Amino acid sequence: MESKRLGLCNKSLFVVPNHLIEQFSNEFLQLYPSANILVTTKKDFSTNNRKKFCSKIATGDFDAIVMGHSQFEKIPMSVERQRYFLEQQIEEIIQGIEEIKEISGEKFTIRQLEKTRKSLEAKLEKETVIIGVGTRLEIWDKETWQNCDENISADEIAENMANLGI
Repeated sequence: MESKRLGLCNKSLFVVPNHLIEQFSNEFLQLYPSANILVTTKKDFSTNNRKKFCSKIATGDFDAIVMGHSQFEKIPMSVERQRYFLEQQIEEIIQGIEEIKEISGEKFTIRQLEKTRKSLEAKLEKETVIIGVGTRLEIWDKETWQNCDENISADEIAENMANLGI
């Protein structure tokens, strides 16, 4: 809120653990009673409402947006950012391969890194959606993501990721 007041940002997005959404929003309103905040619910991120809600976040004049980790994970990165992220990973792998070759590393390690590089390059050619929080990322093909049901089980997600070579 202070960063908005100082002109450092337009909106503040607070991503909190799911069980703390209500508590965080109540305490935020105690600190800033006149704040216009948007608090997300599970219904906002259902398959049918996801795009509409994201546009509400982008176009609304909110002082703060409060959402849970699981909801934030459902917001895909832009295509440009996805490409940048994948290209950066490929460069790191190429550098790692060169370093291992210089120190006469195991051929198994080099083969594994080459396989990972090729997998990432294939994802660059596909239209993908990258979602995640912190250090946890999932890469889905765009069609699967758009057809994703909110009630999908962890086993189905794992199977989808395996089919994508992840």
